[in-house]
Amino acid sequence: ALSITPPPARIEGNAALIAKHFASDRYEDILASLEADDSEWAAKELAVLRTKSPQTCKVALRQLRDSLDCADFAENMAMEYRIAARVLTRPDFAEGVRALIVDKTNDPKWNPATPEEVSDELIDSIFAPLPADKEWKPL
Repeated sequence: ALSITPPPARIEGNAALIAKHFASDRYEDILASLEADDSEWAAKELAVLRTKSPQTCKVALRQLRDSLDCADFAENMAMEYRIAARVLTRPDFAEGVRALIVDKTNDPKWNPATPEEVSDELIDSIFAPLPADKEWKPL
């Protein structure tokens, strides 16, 4: 008797825009697509993305793409572990914690600072296998 039908999810109304603007695996393409759209929605999405670590955004895109090729859950977890092991040692993690949680200044200084400065080599190094004795393995 107390149940209700929830309203439609806000994301439903933006599904076509999301599919259009976020279709690429390249972060720079996503930003360019949003920049070319003069809608309020695109401007808001672009503003949010501009506050995020370019490195983290590129890692997330690659992770989404590469996860489709994982044979099973264990392979996906091994990839997640590699990413975490490497990202935690990169400057952006500590900088994000400082700016958002410790100092609460909300002014992180990302390193690298722009998507163009985040090299394919850096992203590849984050996804590279760990030494055999450091890899995640299911119990």
